[in-house]
Amino acid sequence: MFGRKDLLETLKPYKVLPAPDHGPEKWELGTRDQALFASITAVMDYLSWLGSMAEQEVRDEISSYAGRRRLLKAAMSWIEKYERTLSVAMLGGRNQAKGMQAMRELEIYGTKDPAKAHLRVPTFTFNITSADPEKVTEYFWNKHAIALLAENGGGFYSRTLKTYGKSIGVRASLVHFNTVQEVEGFLSSLAETVTQFGKRSVARTES
Repeated sequence: MFGRKDLLETLKPYKVLPAPDHGPEKWELGTRDQALFASITAVMDYLSWLGSMAEQEVRDEISSYAGRRRLLKAAMSWIEKYERTLSVAMLGGRNQAKGMQAMRELEIYGTKDPAKAHLRVPTFTFNITSADPEKVTEYFWNKHAIALLAENGGGFYSRTLKTYGKSIGVRASLVHFNTVQEVEGFLSSLAETVTQFGKRSVARTES
């Protein structure tokens, strides 16, 4: 029979890469920034306010909650639904803007089907075929004033790149205060960027 300590050692929690493989350190996510603790009350106040604004839209999900817990549950339920809307727009497109899944020179890592947007969060890691991710992010900023991250799979980032066998990729992150109109603008900028780097690739081949 396993003792409790032995059982814990057999478990493999998701952890940051610098953390050791043994307990208790493998269960820890590094030193917390104590200064950020002061903002926890403000975060709870904000979520409570957001929940009060969204309460009627998610009333079925919060029927068993009361008081401030009800407001917090309302906020998180609404955020989840709204961010799913952003993910659907990013993948499937919106109005005249083509979705990421329809851009032929784009490699998207993770769920690509808009119908399965509930299986992911609105953080998108991708690469433009044959393009340097660092140059893509630089071009995006200079041309479209949109800040993207060229992530290299550092210890505190997601495991997306490692999972898909990539060393670097471009990351675009959305949250609940982004708008669908901003998604449309991003997709239009992304389509232009894909075309631009496609032209560069052709030019290099011809030369």
